[in-house]
Amino acid sequence: MINLTFFTIPQAFENQYDLMQWHAIKSWTLLNPKPDIFLLGNAPGVASIANELYLYHVPNVDSKNHNSISEIAKWLDRVINNTILVYINPNVILTDGFTQTIQEVYNNQAHFFLTGQYRTAQTEGVIDFNDNQWQHQLRIMADKQSLPQGQLQDIYLVFTKQLLKQLFVLDPNVESSWEQQLFYAAVRKYYPIIDGSPIITAFLQIPKHYKWKVLDGLVIKPSAERNKPTYEKYEQILTQLRLQNQSRLQKIDVVYLWVDSNDLNWQALKDKFTKDRIWPADSVSSNRFADHDELLYSLRSLEQYAPWVNHIYIVTMLGQCPPWLKRSHPKITLVDHTEIIPLEYLPTFNSDVIQCHVHRIPNLSDNFILMDDDTFFGNNVSIENFIVT
Repeated sequence: MINLTFFTIPQAFENQYDLMQWHAIKSWTLLNPKPDIFLLGNAPGVASIANELYLYHVPNVDSKNHNSISEIAKWLDRVINNTILVYINPNVILTDGFTQTIQEVYNNQAHFFLTGQYRTAQTEGVIDFNDNQWQHQLRIMADKQSLPQGQLQDIYLVFTKQLLKQLFVLDPNVESSWEQQLFYAAVRKYYPIIDGSPIITAFLQIPKHYKWKVLDGLVIKPSAERNKPTYEKYEQILTQLRLQNQSRLQKIDVVYLWVDSNDLNWQALKDKFTKDRIWPADSVSSNRFADHDELLYSLRSLEQYAPWVNHIYIVTMLGQCPPWLKRSHPKITLVDHTEIIPLEYLPTFNSDVIQCHVHRIPNLSDNFILMDDDTFFGNNVSIENFIVT
């Protein structure tokens, strides 16, 4: 089971927020396995709660200071070892199954950005977390209260560490909260965004005096707490996201053709089948097969700018493998010519012949990208750059 890293910026543990935030954070500590939890900021009571629940406390963080948040991203990138990060609102209670659900998503998507809707509840008194029925009772309470439900937004954001520093590039000129900017960043960079609403139950606690407005079935906060143009733009992005959600969640693999021209066995085989024949001058030239580790840098660019790629297949021959590549890498599979090309056509040194057989690769996605090893991405690309929906 994966280990998660939670981070949040609590408000002061005062008045109604004292108990609400304690409920939420306590529920996170009960997840199995227990996540690493970082409480950020110097609001009154944060340090003592971190000490009480054996959590990490990172002071001197201001959620309104974009430079401070960016520094936190760099700090988290340096110190955490876990693959999955969770930003979560300090008033959100999570129930059993959260970690298992994230594990299932991660098993099917190496890099992702997940958010979701929430249920609202006005908790009364202290939740007895020693009672095995506390989650059931919380659901019953929420059902009875029938409070408006929240739309897809920034109550919890789950993403892989590889996306951390790319998401935390915030614009101080934008009037959105930094949490919403994280969402915007994920949309702009075309990361696979998953709506966790059907599979994750999250309860947002609200104070009793909180007043909701409902418009066309959407829950919105009082106008004083939001910027109207920003909100409308946010809803437009979400609407577009829902329409494109199916295509974004497609599995798209990448296939490379590669050969180690320094392999003496390969050189001997190539000479045997080409030396007594007449070929165009450049078709068997050593320059056509020369390898300068372009594949290494192409793979790095793929990881940097197309993290949504599901799996990578490297088609080669004679059991070759780049010396710098781990054969056991979970996202990369080496495919020998003998696995996809009939023996009567082997050996072959013709890339056209090899390309005509890549569709035979076992478990290859229905839609895939065929790339040369000397092709590099220099900026973010999306699935929609390759597939029109």
